[in-house]
Amino acid sequence: MLLVTMGLILVAGVIFVLVVVTKRASHPATETAGFAGRFGVSDIHVAPGEAVKGVTMTDDRLAVHVASDKEEEIIIVSAKNGQEIGRIRLRPLSDLASSDDR
Repeated sequence: MLLVTMGLILVAGVIFVLVVVTKRASHPATETAGFAGRFGVSDIHVAPGEAVKGVTMTDDRLAVHVASDKEEEIIIVSAKNGQEIGRIRLRPLSDLASSDDR
């Protein structure tokens, strides 16, 4: 009796796996179209004369490094909704740090 029960459970498990594989093969899941497809287009305001120097991304934030002749900033943007979270203005600690003849 135990052997018959175990056999039936094994057959039911194999049938279940085959049904799931067949269903997934015939109806593949639609894939999300990359980063921008999650929240659409988002504007990041960069002042005239500033240029994007680099971009870094973590799981939930995007950091955009922008610079001009006078100053540099890092703009923090939410990767979930594309909204600007804040800006970090990079300033030299002293005149020594800003000199070019190190």
